[in-house]
Amino acid sequence: MPLTPPSHAGLTAVRALAFDVFGTVVDWHGSIAAEVARLGLPVDGGEFALAWRAGYAPAMQQVRSGTLAWTNIDGLHRRILDGLLAARGIVLTQDEAADLNRIWHRLQPWPDSVAGLARLKTRYTLTTLSNGNLSLLVAMAKFGGLPWDAVLSAELFGHYKPDPEVYLGAARLLDLQPQQLMMVACHPSDLRAAAACGLRTAYVPRPLERGVGGAMEPWHQDEFDVVAADFVELAGQLEAARAGRGGAGNAGPFPSFLTPFAGATTAAPSSGGALRLLRAGAGVRPAARRPGPGPSARRCRARARPSG
Repeated sequence: MPLTPPSHAGLTAVRALAFDVFGTVVDWHGSIAAEVARLGLPVDGGEFALAWRAGYAPAMQQVRSGTLAWTNIDGLHRRILDGLLAARGIVLTQDEAADLNRIWHRLQPWPDSVAGLARLKTRYTLTTLSNGNLSLLVAMAKFGGLPWDAVLSAELFGHYKPDPEVYLGAARLLDLQPQQLMMVACHPSDLRAAAACGLRTAYVPRPLERGVGGAMEPWHQDEFDVVAADFVELAGQLEAARAGRGGAGNAGPFPSFLTPFAGATTAAPSSGGALRLLRAGAGVRPAARRPGPGPSARRCRARARPSG
Protein backbone atom coordinates (compact mmCIF):
# COMPACT_ATOMS: atom_id res chain seq x y z
CA MET A 1 0.00 0.00 0.00
CA PRO A 2 1.61 3.32 -0.98
CA LEU A 3 2.69 5.63 1.83
CA THR A 4 1.33 8.64 -0.05
CA PRO A 5 -0.49 8.88 -3.37
CA PRO A 6 1.59 10.33 -6.19
CA SER A 7 0.65 13.67 -7.64
CA HIS A 8 0.17 13.04 -11.34
CA ALA A 9 1.08 16.61 -12.30
CA GLY A 10 4.46 16.48 -13.99
CA LEU A 11 5.27 12.86 -13.24
CA THR A 12 4.37 11.68 -16.73
CA ALA A 13 7.17 13.92 -18.06
CA VAL A 14 9.82 12.00 -16.11
CA ARG A 15 12.15 10.05 -18.39
CA ALA A 16 14.97 9.01 -16.08
CA LEU A 17 15.57 8.29 -12.40
CA ALA A 18 18.81 9.28 -10.67
CA PHE A 19 19.58 7.42 -7.46
CA ASP A 20 21.51 8.41 -4.42
CA VAL A 21 23.43 5.26 -3.53
CA PHE A 22 24.89 5.13 -0.01
CA GLY A 23 21.93 4.32 2.24
CA THR A 24 19.32 4.58 -0.50
CA VAL A 25 20.37 1.60 -2.63
CA VAL A 26 22.88 -0.16 -0.39
CA ASP A 27 23.24 -0.83 3.33
CA TRP A 28 26.55 0.76 4.28
CA HIS A 29 26.04 0.38 8.04
CA GLY A 30 25.26 -3.32 8.05
CA SER A 31 27.90 -4.12 5.43
CA ILE A 32 30.70 -2.34 7.27
CA ALA A 33 29.67 -3.75 10.65
CA ALA A 34 29.76 -7.26 9.18
CA GLU A 35 33.20 -6.67 7.63
CA VAL A 36 34.62 -5.37 10.91
CA ALA A 37 33.30 -8.47 12.66
CA ARG A 38 34.70 -10.76 9.94
CA LEU A 39 38.15 -9.20 10.32
CA GLY A 40 38.00 -9.58 14.10
CA LEU A 41 38.86 -5.93 14.77
CA PRO A 42 38.65 -5.07 18.50
CA VAL A 43 35.81 -2.56 18.08
CA ASP A 44 32.05 -2.59 17.82
CA GLY A 45 31.29 -2.90 14.13
CA GLY A 46 28.18 -0.74 14.20
CA GLU A 47 29.92 2.06 16.09
CA PHE A 48 32.88 1.89 13.72
CA ALA A 49 30.58 2.17 10.70
CA LEU A 50 28.84 5.20 12.16
CA ALA A 51 32.14 6.89 13.01
CA TRP A 52 33.46 6.26 9.50
CA ARG A 53 30.34 7.69 7.92
CA ALA A 54 30.39 10.66 10.32
CA GLY A 55 33.63 11.83 8.75
CA TYR A 56 32.10 11.82 5.27
CA ALA A 57 30.31 15.18 5.21
CA PRO A 58 33.13 17.16 6.91
CA ALA A 59 35.68 15.69 4.50
CA MET A 60 33.58 16.64 1.47
CA GLN A 61 33.08 20.11 2.89
CA GLN A 62 36.86 20.53 3.00
CA VAL A 63 36.93 19.82 -0.74
CA ARG A 64 33.91 22.00 -1.51
CA SER A 65 35.42 24.92 0.43
CA GLY A 66 38.81 24.60 -1.24
CA THR A 67 40.58 23.70 2.01
CA LEU A 68 41.47 20.34 0.46
CA ALA A 69 42.29 19.80 -3.20
CA TRP A 70 39.87 17.64 -5.17
CA THR A 71 39.96 14.18 -3.63
CA ASN A 72 37.61 11.39 -4.64
CA ILE A 73 35.51 9.47 -2.16
CA ASP A 74 37.91 6.52 -2.03
CA GLY A 75 40.61 8.98 -1.00
CA LEU A 76 38.40 10.70 1.56
CA HIS A 77 37.26 7.38 2.99
CA ARG A 78 40.89 6.33 3.40
CA ARG A 79 41.81 9.56 5.20
CA ILE A 80 38.92 9.02 7.60
CA LEU A 81 39.78 5.35 8.07
CA ASP A 82 43.41 6.06 8.88
CA GLY A 83 42.30 8.47 11.58
CA LEU A 84 39.82 6.00 13.06
CA LEU A 85 42.39 3.21 13.18
CA ALA A 86 45.01 5.44 14.80
CA ALA A 87 42.54 6.73 17.40
CA ARG A 88 41.66 3.17 18.36
CA GLY A 89 45.20 1.83 18.36
CA ILE A 90 44.52 -0.61 15.53
CA VAL A 91 47.49 -1.41 13.32
CA LEU A 92 46.90 -2.79 9.82
CA THR A 93 49.29 -3.29 6.95
CA GLN A 94 48.89 -1.01 3.95
CA ASP A 95 47.30 -3.86 1.99
CA GLU A 96 44.92 -4.69 4.85
CA ALA A 97 43.87 -1.05 5.23
CA ALA A 98 43.39 -0.69 1.46
CA ASP A 99 41.21 -3.78 1.36
CA LEU A 100 39.13 -2.57 4.31
CA ASN A 101 38.70 0.79 2.58
CA ARG A 102 37.31 -1.04 -0.43
CA ILE A 103 34.43 -2.39 1.65
CA TRP A 104 32.62 0.68 0.26
CA HIS A 105 32.87 -1.08 -3.13
CA ARG A 106 31.22 -4.18 -1.69
CA LEU A 107 28.16 -2.83 0.11
CA GLN A 108 25.13 -5.10 0.12
CA PRO A 109 21.96 -3.84 -1.62
CA TRP A 110 18.78 -3.56 0.41
CA PRO A 111 16.47 -6.56 -0.15
CA ASP A 112 14.18 -4.65 -2.53
CA SER A 113 16.88 -2.85 -4.49
CA VAL A 114 17.66 -5.23 -7.36
CA ALA A 115 14.07 -6.30 -7.99
CA GLY A 116 12.76 -2.76 -7.73
CA LEU A 117 15.42 -1.37 -10.05
CA ALA A 118 14.73 -4.11 -12.59
CA ARG A 119 11.04 -3.19 -12.61
CA LEU A 120 11.75 0.54 -12.90
CA LYS A 121 14.25 -0.11 -15.70
CA THR A 122 11.46 -1.36 -17.99
CA ARG A 123 10.08 2.21 -18.22
CA TYR A 124 12.87 4.58 -17.21
CA THR A 125 16.55 5.19 -17.74
CA LEU A 126 18.26 4.46 -14.43
CA THR A 127 21.48 6.08 -13.28
CA THR A 128 23.40 6.62 -10.11
CA LEU A 129 23.91 10.18 -8.95
CA SER A 130 26.27 9.69 -6.08
CA ASN A 131 29.23 11.37 -4.48
CA GLY A 132 30.99 8.03 -4.80
CA ASN A 133 33.73 7.97 -7.43
CA LEU A 134 33.12 6.26 -10.74
CA SER A 135 35.33 3.22 -10.08
CA LEU A 136 33.64 2.67 -6.72
CA LEU A 137 30.15 2.82 -8.22
CA VAL A 138 31.03 0.47 -11.09
CA ALA A 139 32.57 -2.06 -8.69
CA MET A 140 29.55 -1.81 -6.40
CA ALA A 141 27.16 -2.37 -9.31
CA LYS A 142 29.00 -5.51 -10.37
CA PHE A 143 29.20 -6.78 -6.78
CA GLY A 144 25.51 -6.21 -6.03
CA GLY A 145 24.03 -6.91 -9.47
CA LEU A 146 22.62 -3.39 -9.72
CA PRO A 147 21.13 -2.94 -13.23
CA TRP A 148 22.07 0.65 -14.00
CA ASP A 149 21.78 2.08 -17.51
CA ALA A 150 24.41 4.67 -16.65
CA VAL A 151 26.78 5.41 -13.79
CA LEU A 152 27.04 9.11 -13.00
CA SER A 153 29.28 10.36 -10.24
CA ALA A 154 29.85 13.78 -8.70
CA GLU A 155 33.45 13.18 -9.75
CA LEU A 156 32.41 13.87 -13.36
CA PHE A 157 31.42 17.42 -12.45
CA GLY A 158 34.25 18.29 -10.05
CA HIS A 159 31.66 19.02 -7.37
CA TYR A 160 30.01 17.10 -4.57
CA LYS A 161 26.30 17.06 -3.82
CA PRO A 162 24.51 19.22 -2.83
CA ASP A 163 26.23 21.58 -5.27
CA PRO A 164 23.77 22.34 -8.11
CA GLU A 165 26.39 21.47 -10.72
CA VAL A 166 25.87 17.80 -9.88
CA TYR A 167 22.08 17.73 -10.37
CA LEU A 168 22.06 20.00 -13.41
CA GLY A 169 25.08 18.21 -14.86
CA ALA A 170 23.27 14.88 -14.66
CA ALA A 171 20.29 16.27 -16.56
CA ARG A 172 22.62 17.77 -19.16
CA LEU A 173 24.55 14.53 -19.73
CA LEU A 174 21.28 12.62 -20.11
CA ASP A 175 20.02 15.27 -22.58
CA LEU A 176 17.03 15.99 -20.38
CA GLN A 177 15.39 19.04 -18.89
CA PRO A 178 15.68 19.03 -15.08
CA GLN A 179 11.95 18.30 -14.69
CA GLN A 180 12.38 15.14 -16.80
CA LEU A 181 14.79 13.72 -14.22
CA MET A 182 13.64 12.37 -10.86
CA MET A 183 16.04 12.15 -7.93
CA VAL A 184 15.47 9.13 -5.68
CA ALA A 185 16.97 9.22 -2.19
CA CYS A 186 16.45 8.34 1.44
CA HIS A 187 17.95 11.69 2.48
CA PRO A 188 15.50 14.61 2.43
CA SER A 189 18.37 17.11 2.24
CA ASP A 190 19.55 15.54 -1.04
CA LEU A 191 16.03 15.73 -2.45
CA ARG A 192 15.63 19.37 -1.42
CA ALA A 193 18.81 20.32 -3.26
CA ALA A 194 17.63 18.40 -6.33
CA ALA A 195 14.18 20.01 -6.23
CA ALA A 196 15.78 23.45 -5.98
CA CYS A 197 17.41 22.69 -9.34
CA GLY A 198 14.09 21.69 -10.91
CA LEU A 199 14.31 17.90 -10.60
CA ARG A 200 11.32 15.80 -9.52
CA THR A 201 11.79 13.92 -6.26
CA ALA A 202 11.02 10.53 -4.73
CA TYR A 203 11.63 9.86 -1.05
CA VAL A 204 12.29 6.24 -0.08
CA PRO A 205 12.93 6.12 3.68
CA ARG A 206 15.47 3.58 4.90
CA PRO A 207 14.74 3.29 8.65
CA LEU A 208 17.74 1.05 9.28
CA GLU A 209 20.31 3.08 7.33
CA ARG A 210 22.18 3.88 10.55
CA GLY A 211 21.24 0.67 12.29
CA VAL A 212 18.57 -0.06 14.85
CA GLY A 213 17.66 3.14 16.66
CA GLY A 214 19.65 5.29 14.24
CA ALA A 215 18.56 8.84 13.50
CA MET A 216 16.63 9.76 10.37
CA GLU A 217 16.39 13.21 8.78
CA PRO A 218 13.06 15.04 9.26
CA TRP A 219 10.86 15.91 6.32
CA HIS A 220 7.68 17.86 5.68
CA GLN A 221 4.35 17.31 4.04
CA ASP A 222 4.19 17.82 0.28
CA GLU A 223 7.96 18.34 -0.02
CA PHE A 224 8.40 15.47 -2.45
CA ASP A 225 6.52 14.26 -5.50
CA VAL A 226 6.42 10.63 -4.36
CA VAL A 227 7.01 8.84 -1.06
CA ALA A 228 7.36 5.06 -1.22
CA ALA A 229 8.38 2.36 1.24
CA ASP A 230 10.83 0.74 -1.19
CA PHE A 231 11.79 0.58 -4.86
CA VAL A 232 9.12 -1.95 -5.75
CA GLU A 233 6.44 0.32 -4.37
CA LEU A 234 8.04 3.28 -6.12
CA ALA A 235 7.70 1.41 -9.41
CA GLY A 236 4.03 0.74 -8.66
CA GLN A 237 3.31 4.39 -7.88
CA LEU A 238 5.03 5.63 -11.02
CA GLU A 239 3.22 3.03 -13.13
CA ALA A 240 -0.08 4.23 -11.65
CA ALA A 241 0.82 7.84 -12.41
CA ARG A 242 1.64 7.02 -16.03
CA ALA A 243 -1.67 5.19 -16.34
CA GLY A 244 -3.57 8.09 -14.78
CA ARG A 245 -4.51 6.17 -11.64
CA GLY A 246 -4.31 7.62 -8.15
CA GLY A 247 -2.42 6.00 -5.31
CA ALA A 248 -4.23 4.44 -2.38
CA GLY A 249 -2.58 6.58 0.31
CA ASN A 250 -3.54 4.52 3.34
CA ALA A 251 -4.07 6.89 6.26
CA GLY A 252 -4.22 4.13 8.84
CA PRO A 253 -1.80 3.44 11.70
CA PHE A 254 1.74 4.54 11.02
CA PRO A 255 5.08 3.81 12.72
CA SER A 256 5.90 6.69 15.04
CA PHE A 257 9.61 6.50 14.21
CA LEU A 258 8.79 7.79 10.72
CA THR A 259 6.76 10.78 11.89
CA PRO A 260 8.77 13.71 10.51
CA PHE A 261 8.75 17.12 12.08
CA ALA A 262 10.69 20.36 11.87
CA GLY A 263 13.91 20.93 13.76
CA ALA A 264 14.61 17.39 14.92
CA THR A 265 15.62 13.98 13.73
CA THR A 266 13.51 10.87 14.00
CA ALA A 267 14.82 7.56 15.22
CA ALA A 268 14.57 4.19 13.57
CA PRO A 269 12.62 1.46 15.37
CA SER A 270 14.19 -0.51 18.19
CA SER A 271 13.63 -3.81 16.43
CA GLY A 272 14.17 -5.27 12.99
CA GLY A 273 10.53 -4.80 12.02
CA ALA A 274 10.87 -1.42 10.32
CA LEU A 275 10.56 -2.61 6.76
CA ARG A 276 7.83 -5.07 7.69
CA LEU A 277 5.81 -2.18 9.15
CA LEU A 278 6.24 -0.20 5.97
CA ARG A 279 5.30 -3.08 3.71
CA ALA A 280 2.28 -3.88 5.84
CA GLY A 281 0.73 -0.64 4.61
CA ALA A 282 1.46 1.55 7.61
CA GLY A 283 1.09 5.10 6.41
CA VAL A 284 3.73 7.72 7.05
CA ARG A 285 2.31 10.96 8.33
CA PRO A 286 4.46 13.96 7.43
CA ALA A 287 4.34 17.15 9.43
CA ALA A 288 2.95 20.38 8.09
CA ARG A 289 5.04 21.86 5.34
CA ARG A 290 7.05 24.95 6.11
CA PRO A 291 6.69 28.00 3.85
CA GLY A 292 8.52 27.45 0.59
CA PRO A 293 11.75 29.26 -0.27
CA GLY A 294 12.20 31.81 -3.03
CA PRO A 295 12.40 31.28 -6.79
CA SER A 296 14.07 28.09 -7.97
CA ALA A 297 16.96 29.97 -9.58
CA ARG A 298 18.00 31.17 -6.12
CA ARG A 299 17.10 27.93 -4.37
CA CYS A 300 19.41 26.01 -6.69
CA ARG A 301 22.28 27.79 -4.96
CA ALA A 302 21.15 26.58 -1.55
CA ARG A 303 23.41 24.18 0.28
CA ALA A 304 22.09 21.09 2.02
CA ARG A 305 23.66 18.24 3.94
CA PRO A 306 25.90 16.12 1.70
CA SER A 307 24.55 12.64 1.01
CA GLY A 308 25.75 9.69 -1.03
